[in-house]
Amino acid sequence: MQFFTTALAALSMSSVFAAPVVEQRQAQNAISTVFSTVADVKVTVGDELSTVTKLVGDLKSTVVDDVVQKKTVATVQRTLSNVETELHGVLGLVLGTVTNTVVPLVGEELDNVPVLLKDVKSIVEKVKDTVTGVVGDVTDDVLATLKPELKLVLSLVNTLVTPVVQLATGLVGEVTDGVVPEVTSLVGDVEHLAGGLLSPVTGGLLGKIL
Repeated sequence: MQFFTTALAALSMSSVFAAPVVEQRQAQNAISTVFSTVADVKVTVGDELSTVTKLVGDLKSTVVDDVVQKKTVATVQRTLSNVETELHGVLGLVLGTVTNTVVPLVGEELDNVPVLLKDVKSIVEKVKDTVTGVVGDVTDDVLATLKPELKLVLSLVNTLVTPVVQLATGLVGEVTDGVVPEVTSLVGDVEHLAGGLLSPVTGGLLGKIL
């Protein structure tokens, strides 16, 4: 009986120590998934937005009848909807990761944080450039048709920035050297870009399509 009690106590103690290790491993796996997913979304969204730019350019440079114009605009709408889906997915992933415990990274793992921020910055810049081009190149009636999709894309990419910044700063933790100056600079860049999308005070893009 004494042996059984001692063994049970030892097992309980080992479980106490094992639980944090498992939780930390799960958190690290979730963070790795965020890194890879954001990198993939950057490529996918970039390709989709390049398609939008090309289609809008065709509308601007080519005289088309109403049927062709409607088909082209419908394709632009579908492509923007694809962008929305990608942004929704990565937003949910990042929010879920931030909601759980964020384990600060150490050593070479920290090198992934600037990469994450650069990828998000690239997404925001691509959205900004694409929407700016659409607003400047299409006719008023076409813009009116595309407004719902454009507004949602702007809103989603803006919403994505806050949890990404929270995640990045959480992953850095108390570290003050190494990649931290670059992370701090990139956080400022990303927040500035996102603010320029929606803020009516700074002439944000959203104000032009409301």
